[in-house]
Amino acid sequence: MDGQPLKGVNVLFQPPSGRPSQGITNSEGKYELEYSASRDGVLIGTHTVIITAAAVDSDEENQPSKKTSRLKIPQRYSTLQSELTAEVKRGRNTIDFALSPD
Repeated sequence: MDGQPLKGVNVLFQPPSGRPSQGITNSEGKYELEYSASRDGVLIGTHTVIITAAAVDSDEENQPSKKTSRLKIPQRYSTLQSELTAEVKRGRNTIDFALSPD
């Protein structure tokens, strides 16, 4: 957001039909998507991308801490009507998003 990586936000890739994939960003703003509890990845194709603030922050060992997230993600990124989209291709993909707080 505003040129800075966001830690601990949920990134969800929603295809037009089928199961979504999601992941949580680390301190560098990087994420890996999980399709199910036993399968990493995401369906190939175009997705609406929804980014939301996590309810609680995590400590260094990924354990929930008592500090709740105060980060506000603008609604244009955090609902099913998100303006963010991504095209996922076969193989490894790196997809970054530049968010603006306005």
